[in-house]
Amino acid sequence: MPEPTSGALLRFLALFGGFFLVAAWELAWPRRQQAVDVGGRWVGNIVLYLVNSALMVWLLPEPARIRGEIAAALGVALPGWPFAGALPTIVAGVLVCDVLRYGLHRLEHAVPFLWRLHALHHSDPDLDVSTALRHHPLEIVAGSALLWIGFLVIDIPPLALFAYGVVLTTTAAIQHGNLRLPPRWEPWLQRLLVTSDMHRIHHALARSDADSNYGAVFSLWDRVFGTFRRLSPEAHEALCFGIAELRAAEYQTLPAMLMSPWLLARAGNGRRAQAPHGLRRVVS
Repeated sequence: MPEPTSGALLRFLALFGGFFLVAAWELAWPRRQQAVDVGGRWVGNIVLYLVNSALMVWLLPEPARIRGEIAAALGVALPGWPFAGALPTIVAGVLVCDVLRYGLHRLEHAVPFLWRLHALHHSDPDLDVSTALRHHPLEIVAGSALLWIGFLVIDIPPLALFAYGVVLTTTAAIQHGNLRLPPRWEPWLQRLLVTSDMHRIHHALARSDADSNYGAVFSLWDRVFGTFRRLSPEAHEALCFGIAELRAAEYQTLPAMLMSPWLLARAGNGRRAQAPHGLRRVVS
């Protein structure tokens, strides 16, 4: 969502602070060997992030200002945010933002048009910190507009939006990293948070795996709505990532990334295709 300049700058710093820390972690202790040369992928993923950041800052006005204009035009007071105080506002706001993000993510997998826009994020044949930056500009426009409407209606304060933005961008870098958290940490962290092991299942080539673990920050929503999935350690090591129609190296250049919605439509995939049976894993 668009933010004041200082907020956008802090979010940018949070993202790239996390990005470089995770990148250093991947370089020193990679979880698995990359299947595709990182050069073209990283250039494309980073350029996409820069384009999308400009869209996020300039595309839509702040919801709080628009609510004021709507109230003035209607001559009525709109229902406001029910929480007072910084801490309750941040806690409640982050939870509300996260469940809205969960709902949007499920829509992106269920609605063919939104899936074709979201598919670029899933088309990365490798999973590393740069994948967190890999989103199609049209996905950012459509997703931001839907979330913006939700923020407008609920009247989520700018403080809560800023806090969620920082948390989301920081955790996204870790979730997509080519890294391994200590095995004893994973079960405990997954009770509250979406970890790297939990999210990597969502990027699997097999549809049965990818249509799960939609959460952005908290694992609560996947547990409540029945989309939580866990794999055995052996299945994790054998996971394949990406989308069958877009895994080839020729699709990892920036022009091909921008054309991905049309390439997917031309391939006849209005929805994620099933992966070959041998690529599906058994839940532990």
